[in-house]
Amino acid sequence: MIKSFFSLLLIVLLFLSSLGYAAHRVKDPDFLTEQARNANLYGRLTTTLPKTLDDKMFESSGFSKEDLTDVVTAAIDSTTFYSFTEAAAQAYLPWLTGEEDNLSFRYDLAPVKATARDRAVDRMLARYAALPLCTSEQVKAWSTEQGLPSCQLPSNNVRSNDVARLFGEQVDTFLNQLPPAIGATENAQLREIRGKVSLVLRAIQLIWIITFVVFFLFLALLRRHAFLSLAFVFLLTGLVEALFGLVAWDWVGKLVIDSMPTDGNGVLPVAIDLVTTVLDVLKRSLSTLSVALIVLGAAFLFCWIFFRPRPKSSTVPSR
Repeated sequence: MIKSFFSLLLIVLLFLSSLGYAAHRVKDPDFLTEQARNANLYGRLTTTLPKTLDDKMFESSGFSKEDLTDVVTAAIDSTTFYSFTEAAAQAYLPWLTGEEDNLSFRYDLAPVKATARDRAVDRMLARYAALPLCTSEQVKAWSTEQGLPSCQLPSNNVRSNDVARLFGEQVDTFLNQLPPAIGATENAQLREIRGKVSLVLRAIQLIWIITFVVFFLFLALLRRHAFLSLAFVFLLTGLVEALFGLVAWDWVGKLVIDSMPTDGNGVLPVAIDLVTTVLDVLKRSLSTLSVALIVLGAAFLFCWIFFRPRPKSSTVPSR
């Protein structure tokens, strides 16, 4: 009875330790960046970008969602995106997990804004070149102050040579509203999150300690008699984790996504992709660990086959 109780306890502890291991891997900046690449986070975000843009943004600009998507993806290509992700992870994660006392992060946006300006002006010039020629009345009212004009200036009009400069100034007016860099400073909300992360990490470490203590006590007290029970414990836990990876992560993701507000939330597709990527990381880590537990279970099974206690053979006294 006691042996069955400790076997069940060890199954629960191993499962919780595995979940803790999967969550613990997310705190590694290099691992998280690698998993973001493997999950093609950049491709997902750029695919859903047009869905996050409000149609009202394009009513008077002459730009379309495709135009802005092209500008954003040109300014923030995959190399820039993953470089930013890596820099942010290396700054935030050590601070959130308590490994660093100071939060220091700054990412210069000057190269991004310069690329965005060039691509935006090129797109505006391409659209401008497809416009019909202005009539004499339209030439008098021609202006770029409200975005892309409705017609194209004749080539003999002196202002036609300033079109690129005017479009550039218009783009600069928008880009100048953006900060020169993205930085990070501590605030009450971040400190609250840091406190919760610290509690979770301490809980994970405590579960690991208890799991190791129970495992070694189980092995030390029963010795060879523990091999079959441990084989059952590790094999069952590995199978449960594999089944959890196939079913439960999708269910967890659905619960998180369904709990997100949808009214007027234009960034919902982006949030869904971020949640999906994080769950993919956890799912891969747990799947790897489930295979390791099954291998360990098979190893204990072989140990039981070769080293199991055998009954002593009775000898018949000779006459």
